[in-house]
Amino acid sequence: MKQFQKFFIVGSMVLVLAGCKPAQIDTREQQNVIDTSRDEVVQQEKMAAMDSFYDGGYVNVRGYSEEIEVDQAWCEEDCEKFQYVAFYILPSEYDNTALQKFIDSNGGNSYVGDESIGLGCNEDGVIVYENDSDEFGYKNFELSEDVSKAILDSHEQNPIDLQLVKKPLSGGRGAGTCYSHFTEMKLI
Repeated sequence: MKQFQKFFIVGSMVLVLAGCKPAQIDTREQQNVIDTSRDEVVQQEKMAAMDSFYDGGYVNVRGYSEEIEVDQAWCEEDCEKFQYVAFYILPSEYDNTALQKFIDSNGGNSYVGDESIGLGCNEDGVIVYENDSDEFGYKNFELSEDVSKAILDSHEQNPIDLQLVKKPLSGGRGAGTCYSHFTEMKLI
C-alpha cells in the first residue's frame, strides 16, 4: 500500500455523491483497446504531451494496480468502505515528464501518491470513477469489464501499459471517494 494511503488522510475537499450510480461513458474510444505498435505510441505521446498536464493531454504509462480500502469521503463514523484502485507507475521507455511534474506538484492530493495515480474504485470487478473536466463537467464513468479486469489483474511482476487522458479543467471543486484526475483510461 506504500505511501498511497497517506494521500487519503491529507486534507482534500471531497464531494459526497450519495446515490449516484456511474453511467457507461458515451465514447467508443473508452471501450477500445489501442492497436498500435509501441514505436507509434511513443511518437504519438511525444507529439501530444503538453508542458502542463493541467491543460490536458495524454500520457502512456507502464505499471500495476493495487487496491486500498478507504472510507467514504467526508464520513466521520460508521463509514462505508470502498476499494480504491491505485496505479503504480514503473520506469519505461515512455517519456512521462509532464505526468511526473503533475505527480510532484500534487503530492498530498487525495488521488496522487509519490509514484502512483488513482484510477477509481473497484465495484464488483468494474472500475468506476468520477472526473471533472470542461468538456463533460463533473461526471461518473465506468471502464469496460475487459479493461477493468486487465488493470485489476496487473501486479508488479505482470505490469500493463495504459494510455491516460486528462481533459482540460479550468475550474476546480471538491471530489468524491472514487475520483480520478483522468477522464479516459485505455489499454495499449
